[in-house]
This record gives sequence, C-alpha cells and structure tokens, in this order.
Amino acid sequence: MVTLRVKPLAANKFHLFIDVYENGQRSKQYLKLYVSEDYTQPEIDKQGNVVFDAKGAPKAKKVKAQDKDNWELASKVRTEMDNKLNKGNFGFDNANKKNGSFTDYFAAYVAKYNKKDKRKAVACLAQFTDYNNAKGVLFSAISEDYSIGFKEHLEANLKGETPCNYFRVFKSAVKKAHKEELLKTNYAEDVTIKKVNAIRKDVLTFTEINTLFNTPANNEQVKKAFLFSCLTGVRFVDAIKITWNNVKATERGLMLSFTQSKTGKNVAVELNEDAIKLLGKRKENKAFLFTLPSHTGVLKSLRTWVKSAGITKHVTYHVARHSFGTNLVFYGADVKSASELLGHSNFNQTNLYVRASDALKQKAVNQLPKFTNENSNQ
Repeated sequence: MVTLRVKPLAANKFHLFIDVYENGQRSKQYLKLYVSEDYTQPEIDKQGNVVFDAKGAPKAKKVKAQDKDNWELASKVRTEMDNKLNKGNFGFDNANKKNGSFTDYFAAYVAKYNKKDKRKAVACLAQFTDYNNAKGVLFSAISEDYSIGFKEHLEANLKGETPCNYFRVFKSAVKKAHKEELLKTNYAEDVTIKKVNAIRKDVLTFTEINTLFNTPANNEQVKKAFLFSCLTGVRFVDAIKITWNNVKATERGLMLSFTQSKTGKNVAVELNEDAIKLLGKRKENKAFLFTLPSHTGVLKSLRTWVKSAGITKHVTYHVARHSFGTNLVFYGADVKSASELLGHSNFNQTNLYVRASDALKQKAVNQLPKFTNENSNQ
C-alpha cells in the first residue's frame, strides 16, 4: 500500500511524505515538499462536522492555490510509486489488473482478429477453453509453465501443423498483453512447437470416399459439403461462403470459380459428374451451396458419420482437401495442374501431395498378392 501523508511542522506548515507498506514492512520517503494545511483530512464545516459528498463519502478538502503545485506533484509521485510497486509484484499497471481475466482478454483478442486465418484463432480459443475446463483464467495465472502446459495440450489433442498454428495465436495474444503491460513478461516467447512440414497421415483413398458416399449421415449438408470438397479441394472456410454465383456454366459443363480466403488466389475447378450431383438443383445466385453448422458442429457430425462408415482414420474437414490433392496426383495429374487446382502459389506445398501419393502407390504395390510356390512341400 502506498499512501500520501503529512508530518506537522511549525504553524501552518506540513511536510509531505510517502508511506509504503509492503510485506509487513513499513518505510517512509520524505519529499521535501510542503503545504500549509493537512489535505489528507476531509473537509469540516463550521460546526466541526465532516462534510460528505453526493455519494456519501467524506469530501476531500479543497487545496489552496498556494499549495496546489506541491500537492499535485506529491500525488503524482505517490501514484507512480504505487504503479511501480504493483508492477514489480504482479506485472500489472495497477493492483486490480492482477485480478483481471486473461480469458476475457483472449476472447476479445480473437474477436478483433482480422487476419485471413481467423478460423484458427477461433479454434485456438476453443482449445484454450477446453484446456481450462471452461473456467476463467486470471492474468496472474499466466506463466511460462502455463504456456508449456497449453502447448502440450495442443500437441496431445491435435495433429500435423495444427498445434503449431494454434499456439502461434496464443503466443501473439500473450505478446500483446505483455506489450500493453498487462503481463510482466512475455511468458510464451521461449515456448515453441516444432512445425511439422508434412501432410497429415490421414488421407482418404477414393475407395474410402466412396464408402462415405454410400453411408447415411446425421447431417446431409455436412455429408454433401465434405464429399464436394473431396472432389474440388475447397476448404471449410470457403465452403461456408461459396454461393451459386461461383458456379459458372462452360462449354464442357459447370465450373466452380472463387477466391480462396486463405491465399486470396482465384481458383477454377471444373466439376465432374459426381460433384454436380452433390449440388443438386440450381438455386438463386445469392444462395449458399451448403448450409453448414459451426466448425465444431461439422466436426461432431463428421466423427459420427466416419465412424458409422467403419473408417478408423482421424478425419477433419481439411482431410477432404488433403484427399483431393493426393488423389489428383495418384490418378495421374501432373504437379502443375494439381498446384493450379489447389490454388498453391508455388510447387513446394504441392510436392507434399506428390510424396503422399507416392506413399499410397507404394502401399498398393506392397498389397499385391505374393507368389506361392506350388512345387514346395511346405
């Protein structure tokens, strides 16, 4: 606690000093500033009674003009010492901020997040909520150990590049809070997740996609959108926004043309017969191709549908895009064509699908029947 007090000296002269009480210890710092009255006391009326303000609190004594400069300077020193003391102990601008909600701060940060990967920020917040069992977290609870714990939670529950991408959002929020002096230290700065620069192992073969096609789903819109993405490579963030205005008639049939939310690159994919059947009867241009629930709702429907199809792979919506890219190469598409259909800015990402396709081909070769020696006695 930091308090501005006065020490009476000669008549009409008071020495201003700062009274600091910390961890059971008291210290005083005299400021060599003087005033003619004790302004730490409330105003007294002519009858000797304390004067109260409209809110019922004792009314502060009005500072005389001759004392105003010294009193304001002393008050400023007290405030600065109070801030310094609290920041040193808690890492906050004032004592109240240590009890502030980092959960609310993080939620506000995600709400204002305006980058193209906003979906990742929202998903990171969901993981953050899950990690804390839906309980609020104070700024004072954030530490390097806490950051490590959240990192390990992401690594244990997610695969591929997702833990790295989500943790990057958390790190940026912690960095911002530190910059705004809400945290004493950037507690996530030295905590890292190694980026896995590879496609997730769980890619659906065309046989598995066909199995899903023949398996009833509890949400037909999720089923159609996912299968459509398996045939076009459309990401979830685009699947929820694409309208019939993006479906153009060509000499050969129908083409899906849209601008990717993630890269800002225009992509044009000719729709095959199966993709056209999934769309059904054409609607007005402003109508969405699919009416989907939240990303969390989609994942729940996917898990139920995939399980009922007897597929044990870890399937998220993005697996549809991975499967599209891998199957393109598996069935003969060249790297340039695959890259254009996927909307990649270079071949580096596309080459990952080439390697995934090569792995599928090797697996297919290894599954060929082995020769049997009919002349063997064994």
